[in-house]
Amino acid sequence: MGIIEDAGARIITAGIVGLKTTNPTAWGGFRTGLKAVAEGLAELVKVTDDDQVTADEIEDVLQGAASYGSARVLQDILWSLVKHVKG
Repeated sequence: MGIIEDAGARIITAGIVGLKTTNPTAWGGFRTGLKAVAEGLAELVKVTDDDQVTADEIEDVLQGAASYGSARVLQDILWSLVKHVKG
């Protein structure tokens, strides 16, 4: 990673640790959301393992996300990956 990415990693890490130590309610929400995103990503990995993956399968995973927030995070991750690999 470069200097900018390292700084970003430090900032987000400090924010996560800050949540854990100062706001147990927000920390619980963060953990719940993190698990929902991880489950969504795992499901996306399953459906995209098939070379015959369809838009409907991907949309079903996104629509099945545990919350609006986790669906948005999944969309953000997918957009970031698509932009990264397309160049």
